[in-house]
Amino acid sequence: MDKGYSWVDMDWNQDGSTSLFEFVSTGDVGVRQVKRGSRDCREYFSYKDGLPIKTVCPD
Repeated sequence: MDKGYSWVDMDWNQDGSTSLFEFVSTGDVGVRQVKRGSRDCREYFSYKDGLPIKTVCPD
């Protein structure tokens, strides 16, 4: 399943590793570009309700 993001990105609970459950959950998660201040970030969100799961911004 190639959703355009890496195994590291699939660590939805941000505990430092990607579990099998998190990998399987990937089918229900989308990614969109968002602005946080002046930074361009990637926001991962639930297809079910559109709510953000996590946001990753470059350092």
